[in-house]
Amino acid sequence: MSSMAQTNFDHHQSICNTAKLRIKWGEYMGFKDEFLEFLKEYKVIGLAIAFIIGAAATALVKSLVDNIIMPLITPLIPGGNWKTAKLVLGPVSLG
Repeated sequence: MSSMAQTNFDHHQSICNTAKLRIKWGEYMGFKDEFLEFLKEYKVIGLAIAFIIGAAATALVKSLVDNIIMPLITPLIPGGNWKTAKLVLGPVSLG
């Protein structure tokens, strides 16, 4: 068994053994307690916060480009066709 597979197997065994001990000792955890433990163990709250911050950052960058940067650049591009625009300075042609 590879090292990664062994690690995953050991983790699974650890979870199963923990569950067996809870049942054996009579410590029944309700759905709410198990769900909260899951959230803490796998850091789901942090992932959700990171997702929300990422979505907000995406909207912020899109707004910055659409409303500030592109209006400044658009008059410099002939005909607004920026994908095929060329900048010609004497014998030098960029684009």
